[in-house]
Amino acid sequence: MSEGRSTAPRGGRAGLCRFIGVDLGGGRGKNTAIARLELGMGATGRPRLVVAEAKVRRGQRGTGASADELGGDALFRDEALVAYLERWTDDRTVVAMDAPLTLPPCIRCQLP
Repeated sequence: MSEGRSTAPRGGRAGLCRFIGVDLGGGRGKNTAIARLELGMGATGRPRLVVAEAKVRRGQRGTGASADELGGDALFRDEALVAYLERWTDDRTVVAMDAPLTLPPCIRCQLP
């Protein structure tokens, strides 16, 4: 190896270790879902992504290890979603959003 070269990863992705995907489900958070992936070391010593959480309700069980102090079965409405993202994001986190491109039926409705 030539002098001055490093084997460490370079670029913007080098320090990323957490990936959060948010699927916004429309009004009132009824169909909003979250998946959180964590980068760790696998059995072979190589980096491996692991699903830490995948849920549609805050406090939902059976979706991986969760240390959610908030508890309960609240839907991911605005406040709950923002609190979740504030808790799990830092400089080594990527957040991806999937948002509907159309308004929910309750907003488009023409009823008086």
